[in-house]
Amino acid sequence: MTLIISTIAGLPLQLQALIDQVNAERIDYSGRDSDAEQLEGYLAKGDHNLAKFIAEQMIERQRNLHARKVGATT
Repeated sequence: MTLIISTIAGLPLQLQALIDQVNAERIDYSGRDSDAEQLEGYLAKGDHNLAKFIAEQMIERQRNLHARKVGATT
């Protein structure tokens, strides 16, 4: 199951851009759903710093997996 992070009105633009990027570059990896739930929790609590940290980690993991998949097919 792949969770999509909900958009929350009033987020700082940089954080919203990160969330949009997490969703746009969505690739399943072990623990992604847990990461997404954790990100949603931080957003719900208004903890933008931790939400940003988790979103950046998710993006990095997704990009690493994408790079591996691309490298494996070439």
